[in-house]
Amino acid sequence: MSPLLDLVMRRLEVQVEGGDPLSVEFARWLGVYYGEVPTGVHASGLWSPRAVALAGLQEASGKATVNPFSAGLAALRSREFFVPHSPGVFEADPLAILSVAVGVRHIVDRDAGKWIAAFACRAMEAESDSWRMSMLSAVAAVVDVGQPAVLSPELAVALAARGIGDFDGPVSELALSAALELRDVSAEQAAVRLAVLRVLTLSAGRARRPSFEVMPVTQASVPEERPRIDVGIITIKEEEFSAVLEHFSPNLELHRRGKRRDYEVARIDTPGDPCHVAITRCITQGTGQAQTAATDLLDDLAPAYVIVVGIAGGVPTTDFTLGDVLVSTFIHDLTLEDTGTGSPRFNATGGPLHPEASRIVARLPALAKPIGPWTATVTAPRPPYDGVHTTENHAWNMAIDEAFAYHRNSGRAVPIARAESIASSNRLVKDPDLVAGWRTIIKGISAVEMEAAGVYAVCQPRHVPCFAIRGISDIIGWRRDEQWTLYACVTAAAYARGLIGSGVLRYTPT
Repeated sequence: MSPLLDLVMRRLEVQVEGGDPLSVEFARWLGVYYGEVPTGVHASGLWSPRAVALAGLQEASGKATVNPFSAGLAALRSREFFVPHSPGVFEADPLAILSVAVGVRHIVDRDAGKWIAAFACRAMEAESDSWRMSMLSAVAAVVDVGQPAVLSPELAVALAARGIGDFDGPVSELALSAALELRDVSAEQAAVRLAVLRVLTLSAGRARRPSFEVMPVTQASVPEERPRIDVGIITIKEEEFSAVLEHFSPNLELHRRGKRRDYEVARIDTPGDPCHVAITRCITQGTGQAQTAATDLLDDLAPAYVIVVGIAGGVPTTDFTLGDVLVSTFIHDLTLEDTGTGSPRFNATGGPLHPEASRIVARLPALAKPIGPWTATVTAPRPPYDGVHTTENHAWNMAIDEAFAYHRNSGRAVPIARAESIASSNRLVKDPDLVAGWRTIIKGISAVEMEAAGVYAVCQPRHVPCFAIRGISDIIGWRRDEQWTLYACVTAAAYARGLIGSGVLRYTPT
């Protein structure tokens, strides 16, 4: 072991040993601490959230507890959380939430797994720190409920060492780089970094025999070199696909044929090196089809970024209107629906964008100049706002009328682009009452579509940044001119072309 590595590991060990009991027990569960940790039940026998979390880790580590974790879990689940104007304790404790998930995984309680995963997703809405968000996102991976998890590289490696998930070479490089930083971190983060160093340094230099036969390389078997795909674009409707093809002008000589679908490839000039874009289409709508297309795209071409480009239905607002473009900041997955209770109920999953996607979307106002005059390629005339209400919801209809009055009087004749939160459902949503119900629970939903959640579910576990660019073709609750569909397809494609042409989405090797 090198002197520098020895210094870093010893420093991390000191930080772990100085942590609170839960952090130290977390380190022991990760396999980087071997001392004793106090039990988590108070003398009164009452369970605190951290006591439950501590018991979960201890049982998962094979240590006997004073009272079983299952009893503490039942006590925890019986309480009320996320009470308005009431300071949260468990809700604001990512380490405790993740530790409870570890205990749930150990006792194999699927119902409790769904509960803690939903709890973590709700808690994430109040977080802005990337490390705390990563711990909360890891809950879905720990309890294995099928939700995508966005993890920091070091946490991904540490959990993989416990048999949770996997990682590839680029992730291990990023994790190792983070673990070698000489700065103070929290005790639980120190434990994760210590686990990374032990996993990666102990395995370094050991030859691994491949589980497949290696074909000898001859001159005839060397494939022709092709450009790496920087961005993959997924469209759905034929009008969306046509608009993207028109704006990107793919080169037939760059066409790629995958295992189950073909890709039109365009070479886009940027201020730096060219950006290569692969374009494909789902022939039917829905999250399932989008999930399949995203899986094929990643398996066939491994793009650095994935974008869903097309149209969506918007809510009535003065912030944007028909024909404008929304870029997703958060993807709420409302695909899972329970219709057995009379009125539909939805399980809200999804989550924030990958950090690299968030970095780009957060900069959209600053990128206006590099993107350039993207509206110049929108040559179709802007259709009129004329239409009729489709609902008896008086408040919603008033909102539509006020929004259209504002936009008619604004004098604006060209589309704009904004970053907004979107919801994705496996149904074509036309009912304002349904959307209004969603918005009482999930604040800030600005548009509804049918595919982004499927793409998100595939890309996030693979650490591939993805987001949606949606032209607003409908205002929910309003029957408008059908020409808005084509117009919104064009505006979405035009903005996607401008964004990619700015060079911010080009692949950069680690």
